[in-house]
Amino acid sequence: MKIFNRGFCSIALLVLGLAAFQWSGCDDDGGGADGDTDTDTDTDGDADTDSDTDTDSDTDGDPCAAIEFADPVEIGDLTDAISLAFADADLDGDLDVFVKTDEGIVLIESTSEPMADWTGTTIAPQGNGLHVFATDLDGDGYPDATQIQMGEDGFGWWRNPGGDGDWDFRVISQDYDFCEPMGVDDVNGDGQVDVLANCLTESDGAYPLFVFLGEDVNTDSWTDVLLTGFDQMTTGDIDGDGAVDVVLGDTESSEISWLSYESTAADDWVVHTIAEPEEYDARLRVMDADGDGDNDVIYRSSDNTMSAYLNSDGVGGAWDPGWGDVEVGDEIFPLATGDLDMDGDDDIAFIVDPNYGQDGSAEYALRVFGNGAVGDDSWQDLTEEGFFDPAFTPQPYIVDLDQDGDNDIVVANVETGIFFFENLCIQ
Repeated sequence: MKIFNRGFCSIALLVLGLAAFQWSGCDDDGGGADGDTDTDTDTDGDADTDSDTDTDSDTDGDPCAAIEFADPVEIGDLTDAISLAFADADLDGDLDVFVKTDEGIVLIESTSEPMADWTGTTIAPQGNGLHVFATDLDGDGYPDATQIQMGEDGFGWWRNPGGDGDWDFRVISQDYDFCEPMGVDDVNGDGQVDVLANCLTESDGAYPLFVFLGEDVNTDSWTDVLLTGFDQMTTGDIDGDGAVDVVLGDTESSEISWLSYESTAADDWVVHTIAEPEEYDARLRVMDADGDGDNDVIYRSSDNTMSAYLNSDGVGGAWDPGWGDVEVGDEIFPLATGDLDMDGDDDIAFIVDPNYGQDGSAEYALRVFGNGAVGDDSWQDLTEEGFFDPAFTPQPYIVDLDQDGDNDIVVANVETGIFFFENLCIQ
């Protein structure tokens, strides 16, 4: 989906109101909000590069024999969850859930084991757009929240008070009519968290991608840099230097590239072409597709197959086609990546619609692809068709929510709720 469409959907939500606007086609096509959200799994207050931790899944030294999940459990009692982010907001050792709703950002946390009771607190008022991110922006150890507060307030973030007190809004920019945050990471390696966003420009009505480089967030000092020529983005460490890189896709030219930041100059970015696949369509993601320890790139083709380019030299300088084409079989909507069977490579959780393009409403379902599995064992449907509300596209996330050492799946769906699919790899 083009940035213009995504931005249009965001504005439609703002103007029409979420409850009245059906945005089943307004899901993100490249950002962290589709499940690629970094989570604070080590409870240090900031988001880690990967939410998947390769561990001995069943404590016997081997990966799980199969991907297996418990029946879904609804958490939080929220029926207007648009998107989620995960971090230890109060540094008590448990993951909390930042929930973007049509009423504001709600922070929910479990107050009992095994995550049976959840309490929610509204930490920010109603904003715009579709995404929320949870990352420590000011370096005090507590994860903050990023969302759109447009109008006179501009685009910015909410500071975690680190205890009792109100969350304070801090401005990133007031120079654009509309900005949708698409990622929060240190993309130039200076130790300061930066923000990637699609912003509406007055010149042509398009929604190009900007990176807002954090210089001194405590004094609201940010430098915005325009990244042109691409309409989709995601992030991940491509060259293995420990810093997060920006990966870009363009559906018109079918070009997939990644950016390296060469110096402290605001515009000193180098574009490295990965590939120009003929059937590139959307769903650009960074993941370890072959289990060799470096990050590769996957994408959706126009015929609803998933393809991969493997980072063959480990530093983003040479790329080889991998996987062949993984036949998903149904229309692919949002997806999330992470190691579900603890075998060292990343797997995929898809939202699919078997009824797409046919008469009637959407029939959204959750499907898992076990990367490395053989034949029919590679696929597993975790819900029946039509499990989620048809008017709103579900958003999947892969994260170790129960902190037991294996990655679970969490899905947010407006009207239906937030569902936790516990991974039974470790019991």
